[in-house]
Amino acid sequence: MRRPRDWGSDGRAIVIDPQDQEEYPGKGLRFLIRSLHRAFARVVEAEISADTPITYAQWSFLRALWREDGLSQRELSDRLGLMANTTVIGLNILESRGWVKRRRDANDRRRINVYLTREGRELKRLLPVVRRINKLAVEGIPARDIANLQVTLEKMLDRLEAQLERVSAKENV
Repeated sequence: MRRPRDWGSDGRAIVIDPQDQEEYPGKGLRFLIRSLHRAFARVVEAEISADTPITYAQWSFLRALWREDGLSQRELSDRLGLMANTTVIGLNILESRGWVKRRRDANDRRRINVYLTREGRELKRLLPVVRRINKLAVEGIPARDIANLQVTLEKMLDRLEAQLERVSAKENV
């Protein structure tokens, strides 16, 4: 599904005022960022599930554990920005497929750590597919534009996370 675009008389896409995103439903930054994420997720899922039936969400769990195996369920939730119950549901599926095992921490019995199984580690063989998709997404875009976009998105994320902290602090007063 392609997103809608408004085109000017010169054939170029109309540039939307970044200060007035709500005036342009379906065409503002928030919509584009969300659409980009969804497109990445759909393409990654389609490509890697051709080899192994796996969802993008499951892939995200595995990716975090490849970086740091043995994370607690809470740490995994935090790293992926998920609610605890969503993490539990995801881990139930991964465990039923034999990709992870959960074990109670020997030093803190309240803590449950998540470990990759041999089968879970072997799914790392799909990384080149995802790297190819990442390269496809930026193909033909100058490196400086990508770097500027990354810096800009980080700044936007920082501002929104700071606002969330301010709102959360007010709620806890």
